[in-house]
Amino acid sequence: MNINDVVSLLEKYPSIDDEINMYRKVLSDLLDTYKRSIGTVKFDSQPKAKVKNNAESVVENTVVNMPENIKDDIDICNNLIGELQSLKTETLKEVSRLEYYQKKVVFNFYFYNMKWKDISKQLGYTDRQCRNIRDRALISLLPVFERNKIIIAYINN
Repeated sequence: MNINDVVSLLEKYPSIDDEINMYRKVLSDLLDTYKRSIGTVKFDSQPKAKVKNNAESVVENTVVNMPENIKDDIDICNNLIGELQSLKTETLKEVSRLEYYQKKVVFNFYFYNMKWKDISKQLGYTDRQCRNIRDRALISLLPVFERNKIIIAYINN
């Protein structure tokens, strides 16, 4: 891991929610597609005899027999959503541990996409001082990110 990895992760942070929402949409589409594919099955309220796989109704039998590729895709989406949520939480946790001005500069520059002149005006420093604070924050985050298992797993993938 190096400073460029830290910067990449901080730049990615604001778009993590969009990526999570995209995977939730894919998950919803998969489930809708599956529901439409079983929509042709006639269901009634009459009790059914047990079938080979011990499913007691047509509905249970249909769910049990969900195609493997759909199950796999659903599992992949759920795993990616979980990983991204963990990544976002861990990134926020580690950045929140920075010194006050380092944290303010990192949040404003990377998370809120503010310009240097606006950050310097807000903090009462020059643009150059704010950049120096950012550089020290990145150096501080490097070993912290390297020790975080979730962040390092994401960077290595």
